[in-house]
Amino acid sequence: MSDPADGKVGVSDAMSGRIVFDDPYVKASKTDSAAGLELQFPLFEAAGLPDILRAMRERSREVFARLSPAEIQDAMARLDAHFADTSVPAIRAIVDLINRIDGFSKYDIERFGLGIFAPLVRYDRALAGRFVKRAFETRRPVETVFGYLQRFGANSPFVRRREPGLLSHFASGNVAGYSAILTRIGLPLEDGEGGGGKGRGGKWGCGAAQVIKLPSTSAVFPMLYLSKMAELAPLVRETMACGYWKGGDRALEDVLLAESDAVNVLGAETTVRDIEARTKRLGSNPIVLGHGHKVGAAYISRDFAGSPSLCDRVVEGIVRDISAFDGAACYSTKNIYVQGDHLAFAEKLVGALGRHAMVTSPVNPAMKPIGKNLARAFEGSANVLAAADGSAFVRVAGKPAFWLPDETYRYAQVMPVGDAMSAAKILATARPFLQTVIVAAPDAEIPAILDMFGEAGASNIHYPGSAPLLNVYEEPHDGDFDFVKIRYPYRVRFAATNFKKNEDWLG
Repeated sequence: MSDPADGKVGVSDAMSGRIVFDDPYVKASKTDSAAGLELQFPLFEAAGLPDILRAMRERSREVFARLSPAEIQDAMARLDAHFADTSVPAIRAIVDLINRIDGFSKYDIERFGLGIFAPLVRYDRALAGRFVKRAFETRRPVETVFGYLQRFGANSPFVRRREPGLLSHFASGNVAGYSAILTRIGLPLEDGEGGGGKGRGGKWGCGAAQVIKLPSTSAVFPMLYLSKMAELAPLVRETMACGYWKGGDRALEDVLLAESDAVNVLGAETTVRDIEARTKRLGSNPIVLGHGHKVGAAYISRDFAGSPSLCDRVVEGIVRDISAFDGAACYSTKNIYVQGDHLAFAEKLVGALGRHAMVTSPVNPAMKPIGKNLARAFEGSANVLAAADGSAFVRVAGKPAFWLPDETYRYAQVMPVGDAMSAAKILATARPFLQTVIVAAPDAEIPAILDMFGEAGASNIHYPGSAPLLNVYEEPHDGDFDFVKIRYPYRVRFAATNFKKNEDWLG
């Protein structure tokens, strides 16, 4: 395919009407059509999988024996830097291409999809993993670079470290950026020897061969990312095989699950549970990292809801959190608990949502039929506020509860709440769905809120406007640090904030 570094992907390839992605191991292919383009992706086939896994394992052992973790991380830093600057023509072409194929707004692709790369580039890599190790040693909040990290639960003293030889990823149709950096999980953390998987001992320094299943939608960016990896970190790319297969293909998946030392699953809860059950039946006993359906929330204290200027800033941020990728992501804010006049907050919010869709981030054309259906369903409803163009909807409830939305859209519910403790008790009733909670509360309350919401089951406490921006070095994913857990299958949970004081985002 054309080199994404020179901007040809999305320009010359897209103009020709055909884009071909390839993989060093997967030689079969399938062709899709989207937005007038013909897209060719690698296709895994059951008959060829054993040979692919054998070749990958062998090549991965050679690569990770040859390269030090520092060399690998240097190469990955160059890769991140390439995608971090959205002003250069190459990345502008990628943004245009993803917008054309997936339909999400360019604002969301730039700010939230590719927005995860700049913080990775700026982060001091000498600190990576340091705060996680400290959090294992204490139940108290650990101050990180950007916020606080806290452990919940007691770890088993009998957990042993193990180094996986093969990690498989079942990726969901995710937003640009996140689905690509899943490959980081299998890269070596520090110098060490051993490895090979399936019972072979080793330290944390060994990398794992990785198989990545492309999602049925939003598959373009992962392949663009891997294509650039082949240029900037070619040996690292040779430790990975990426392509598509139909989910639930037992002939293929049972072989892969039986061979995997760790399995990373992102998708519906039924998918996660099915893979967990199948690994047990197969007797392969890999570590399963299950990331199922999540529903975001927010808590707005009286200090912010009752101040016109502070409330405006909160609304400005929450509008982005609700609207990002049309409310379809795991972090999307749906339940908003307001201490104070929740109706006034809801009225301000729905107006801001409409303006945001009109001026900054238009609704994905593929999602507009959902908006039309909701508009028809809620016409004349006294407890649902709608943006003038049907781009967003805000339900207003008189009592606090944890609401599970019936549609994926820019769609939220605002409710009154007594205080943070009351909000935490409500969140605790929906523990399986918890991940990201937006918080606007006085500085002095932030550590206590981390403790309360973390105990309830939330894992990422963010300031308004930053729901999609996960700091992978300091924050867990659904309560876990995946890159640690595949090597050290601990039994605790973690929660983190991405700010220490409100000046961090108000300033």
